[in-house]
Amino acid sequence: LAKVSLQYGVADLPFKIHQILERSACMVCIRQKLAHSFHGLRGRSILHNFLMNKEDGMKMNLKQLEIYSKMEENLSLLREHKIPESYPEEIGNFGDLLFEGMIVFKLRDEFIKNGSFSLVSMNWVRCLADYLKDKKCVELMAGSGILSYGLKSLGIDVIATDDESYGDYFYNKWTDIEKIDALDAIRKYIKERPYIILSWPEMGSKAYEILMLMRELN
Repeated sequence: LAKVSLQYGVADLPFKIHQILERSACMVCIRQKLAHSFHGLRGRSILHNFLMNKEDGMKMNLKQLEIYSKMEENLSLLREHKIPESYPEEIGNFGDLLFEGMIVFKLRDEFIKNGSFSLVSMNWVRCLADYLKDKKCVELMAGSGILSYGLKSLGIDVIATDDESYGDYFYNKWTDIEKIDALDAIRKYIKERPYIILSWPEMGSKAYEILMLMRELN
């Protein structure tokens, strides 16, 4: 018999898993306990639905469950309009760590719609805020505005802009966003706000055009 204790936090409701049985029964036990813990906490819990599928749930090992549970916890925070403090260090290889499959894409889609294409965390936003202290900034292609929201919470003077070409892609906006094209925003703000934030440019040549226009005007 093996005994393993893992503790996760989901929507401020910590739960523990004990009593790991032998070999094949081990993952069944973890899968069932995790699934029941997630059930009812979040109506859109991807992990609960996934773990309830015996064939899929058995593909996960303990480390993958730990990482995925942390990501579900962070997703719950985003749904509550709170920026997570951090993300697992292994998240850079998220797909490799879990496995190829639709579960990764479903989770990614939820993070994008609740926040942004990039994973915004407060431990990173604070570093950026230290650099931008006392600077006047404008964010281009701000999307939901989550990054500007985080910077504003730390006292940074930033205006979020976006042409809203994504339509209703994001569930909610995090802050006021001025509807304006990125190049027009450069022309409007470059003199008074020389610090430009562009965290996730759209595909195509727009980022290059922005850089060239910045150099031309300032």
